[in-house]
Amino acid sequence: MADSTAAFRAVREEQVPESAKQSRLERDFGLPGAEEMRRLQDERERWQKAVEADSDDQEAAQELRIAEKSLELFFAEHDRAGAFKFNKFGREAQGWFSAEDETAIIRREANGDFRLADGQENRRLLFVDVGELDRFNKEGGQAGGDAALAASTTLVEKLVRETLGRPSGKGPGYEIFRFGNSSYMVSLDDMEETPFSQLVEELNRERPKVEGMSESVPLTAVGIRVKEGLDLLNEAKLDLYPDEHPLGDFEAARELITLTSQLADHRLEQAKFKARVNRVLEVMDSRTPAEAEAFYQAYLHKQLSGKGFDSLDDFRDESRLTRLDELAEDAANQRLDLDARFETAEQRIIAAHRDARRCRSFFPPAPSEGPVKLAEIPKQTKGQEVLAASQRELEKIAGKMGSGDRSAALREAQREHQLVVARRDAGTGLYNRGEYYGNLQADLKEGKDPTLVFVDMGFMKYFDVKGGRSVGNDAARLTAHVMEQAVAQVREEVPAEEEMDVEIYRYGGDEYAVLVREGGVTVADRVVAKIDELRKAAGAVPAGPRSKEEYGPTELVFNVGVCEKRTLDAVMKDLIEAGVVSDEVLNDPEALLNLQAEVMTHTADLGMEEEKCVGRFLQMIGELRSPAAGDATERAQIDARLEASAKALLADMGGRDYLMATVARRDLEGSALEAEVRQYVARTLKEKHEASANRSELKNRIIEAHARIQNLELEIHRLQRVTETQQQEIGGLHEQMQSLKARLEAAHEDRRRIVEGKRGVDEAYRQP
Repeated sequence: MADSTAAFRAVREEQVPESAKQSRLERDFGLPGAEEMRRLQDERERWQKAVEADSDDQEAAQELRIAEKSLELFFAEHDRAGAFKFNKFGREAQGWFSAEDETAIIRREANGDFRLADGQENRRLLFVDVGELDRFNKEGGQAGGDAALAASTTLVEKLVRETLGRPSGKGPGYEIFRFGNSSYMVSLDDMEETPFSQLVEELNRERPKVEGMSESVPLTAVGIRVKEGLDLLNEAKLDLYPDEHPLGDFEAARELITLTSQLADHRLEQAKFKARVNRVLEVMDSRTPAEAEAFYQAYLHKQLSGKGFDSLDDFRDESRLTRLDELAEDAANQRLDLDARFETAEQRIIAAHRDARRCRSFFPPAPSEGPVKLAEIPKQTKGQEVLAASQRELEKIAGKMGSGDRSAALREAQREHQLVVARRDAGTGLYNRGEYYGNLQADLKEGKDPTLVFVDMGFMKYFDVKGGRSVGNDAARLTAHVMEQAVAQVREEVPAEEEMDVEIYRYGGDEYAVLVREGGVTVADRVVAKIDELRKAAGAVPAGPRSKEEYGPTELVFNVGVCEKRTLDAVMKDLIEAGVVSDEVLNDPEALLNLQAEVMTHTADLGMEEEKCVGRFLQMIGELRSPAAGDATERAQIDARLEASAKALLADMGGRDYLMATVARRDLEGSALEAEVRQYVARTLKEKHEASANRSELKNRIIEAHARIQNLELEIHRLQRVTETQQQEIGGLHEQMQSLKARLEAAHEDRRRIVEGKRGVDEAYRQP
């Protein structure tokens, strides 16, 4: 299962302060990823040896610190094979949609469909799977698996550069990203169909060598045009969401990546199935029956059993081999259905484990007469102060140096500042999403018991659209400030002898995470209570210079979900018992760790879904029933908040009509009103999840159809090339035949002349 769910939810581009741009440009990472990684590792090893040789060598010690920070900075955006982490592609895809000038890559048509801008027709995506990774992990441990990945990405990049005509040095036109646990994606800006097809074919033939390993790495490659992804998005949009509002740039980018990734997974699964079958046939031909059986059982039995090849005898069945394409498609469809069943089961299981005591919605009471208290928006959060202090320190050191100075002190300061910037979200100063997953996975790997508090900030769209971008930024900064203050105050209240380690992250645009690494659910509950206390005291986010009339100062709304480690363990146990976690994930420690982190995040996030809906209904009912709703300006602002609340109010399921009907029922107040709303939300969410499962089924069928169409197109393209080659060969043969005919006629003529000459000689001899 590709680790796409997490990456797709944070495609919002992070803004970098102007002061940080220069230092970011000064990075030395100009070589292809794998080469740069090896260079940095060699640099660290060189200075490590120098320090070990002379522990008093301060210059070597400083160079070692620089080398270590450079490598740490590299891994902030790259995986262990040197490829970019996939969330970077998510940010880039967001930019494809959001650009409004001639640089736009994707444009929106008047009917809401999306198309590639002129000149972007040859934008393509190449997906490469590294086969038998478990074998390399068994033979050489994690280092063996990393070596196989690095060797594969190095080869992929080499062939891509050669195809683009840039055999040396990385130039514009492509980037390599980690796509799944054992797969990579290459984003290509401009490559024609023929060289792209040849590149895919060549990668499928290649077997990169890994030093110290018994065998080379089998690769499987497939290609997708970005236009295919847009066609799929347009089709899915019409079939799956016909009555909903047009997709915004953020939602469109997320949906494009999701659908394209699922299509890529489906094609990779087909290609991998055929490659695995051919791999077994190859082993059967080159080894003894006992060795072939051992290889099959150790590395490929789990992937092929139940799919037409349960034993080596099945590989000797010619009738099965002639149906290989059909069996491969069935295997890919099974995997697609497994992923869909996982999503459905995850929703159901998380709902069963939802802790209603810890899933809450914090919102202001109905507006009353009198002035609204306005919040004081901090100029900087504590995190932003850290960013600013780091920048000042860098400028201070740089100011002492001459122009062009590259002293060790300056390089160390630059690396330190770049690390600070790489770890934090510029808009709030909080740690970013990458740090969140890195720390959560580290805690789970070490056997710790982290507790996650997931916070969804309400009305972000209202702040951004009606209040203006500056108001949206103010709301995000105020949210971060409230959370920082809450953690700081709880830390002061916790006795010194009690362990407490809490970090705050900006997970996405309007989503935040509080990771309690030490302190457990007790500290988590204190933090949640303190967040609500400070939220109430904060006041409303004031209007900005570009706010529209529909914007009125609005208090913060938080929806909170909590997941303990024991809840994660229970959910994972149920998912595994439900048979929706693939053997591939269960047998890969890194993949399983990724899944645990995702499931913990989803458990906290999805667990609060019901409370979020109930809270929003109660809030909007209170606003619509308030005297303020009788004022035209106030009513326009309430309607704007209603529009921004479409998802929370289950508008696609008729929630808006239910809301207005409930507003009119004045007999419903207090606990009776809450009970009625809660019953409606529970019933409607169940219907929505069932509809979502049906949509998922339809989406799978659409993906299968697109995959089948592309397979046929590829086969037609291959046959056309074969035909062209044969026609060229036939043309050459025709020329040879004509030449031979001419030579034959000449030979016949020569023979005729010789015969006639001979006759003349004979007649001359016969004459007396």
